[in-house]
Amino acid sequence: MSPPVNLNCPACGGTLPAPMGSRKMSCRYCDKPLYYKADDFIPRFAIPARMKAEDVRRETEDLFRAPLVKEGLKESAVLLSRRIRFVPLYMVSGKRGGVMETGRERIIYKEVHDLPENAGPGNLSSYRRKKTEIVREEDSRVVLGDYRYVYEAAKIQEAELAQDRLRESALKNLPKMKPVVLHELAVEGEVIAPDIPIDRIVEKGVKSAKKDQDTLEILEMDVSIIYYPVEELLFKLKNNYFSVTYDLVEGGFLWGRLPCQRKKIVMLSFLLAGMLGFFFGKFLGFVLGTFSMSKIDVTGVIYAGSIFFMFASLVFGGGLNAAYLLFRTPYVVKVSPKGPSIEKIGETPETPLTPFLKGILSLISTVFEGALENRRR
Repeated sequence: MSPPVNLNCPACGGTLPAPMGSRKMSCRYCDKPLYYKADDFIPRFAIPARMKAEDVRRETEDLFRAPLVKEGLKESAVLLSRRIRFVPLYMVSGKRGGVMETGRERIIYKEVHDLPENAGPGNLSSYRRKKTEIVREEDSRVVLGDYRYVYEAAKIQEAELAQDRLRESALKNLPKMKPVVLHELAVEGEVIAPDIPIDRIVEKGVKSAKKDQDTLEILEMDVSIIYYPVEELLFKLKNNYFSVTYDLVEGGFLWGRLPCQRKKIVMLSFLLAGMLGFFFGKFLGFVLGTFSMSKIDVTGVIYAGSIFFMFASLVFGGGLNAAYLLFRTPYVVKVSPKGPSIEKIGETPETPLTPFLKGILSLISTVFEGALENRRR
């Protein structure tokens, strides 16, 4: 469904690019008005950028100061490049209509007589009453309405979480879009080519399988391509490179990755160690409660001290183990329209403390089972 590469003016024979925004065009050589009639025409539009360079700089500085981002990134990171990219979106619009089978309910009142079995002749008015009934009446009507949908036209791996944001923003800014020619748009930035077939969008997104006679049919359908402007900023930090992409229409960052703050990760490991210590105290109190005060002797004190030592080793070792895992596991800050979040980008390494912790847990389990057995006796 893509338009041909070149056209020729019927008046002067000059070579012309295929029209993009409208079927109406003029020859660039003789100014003759022309109209492109082929069925493979797809109008192309672009939404103009609204955000300025100062807006991008200010929001980038705010992003670099986010709690999860590496400290001092604003001062140490070097901006290598800024480039505008135009993300393609399909706009499918037209008319949908058909006959819709409907129904309505109407309440009617009937007069009935409730006569007892032993009722004799006489006045029947005392036995009259009104009974309500609901009557269902079938109806049908012709429905005709406009529809408009926007879908992504190219798969951008990093933009997965931002696709909904792009579609909503494109629909919101449709009145602002303008017809464009690709070679003119390419002067402003990189134009991303659509790589999702429009036939797949129409079959799976617009047309639905007809389940019954009430399903509305597609009567008219027009396909256009909207180019949405974003800006990609590439940074260098020592020997590492990272980038973030900014929304030039609505503002805010759409996707990207930033270096992670390691100090806060280690602080998180200390928090985990503190939680382990809390549960250790609760559990130790339960174990020591299995010994009555009248039975405490030297053996009991040694027994309780051994349990305390094992639990202390577990807490300390567990905290160190958590700190090691959190520090050595490769993490980055993932940027999305919802804000920055932590993302693991590699495998969790093995720790030298794992065998030690497994041994401590095995000893505690054995001692705990013994304590419960003595309490039952």
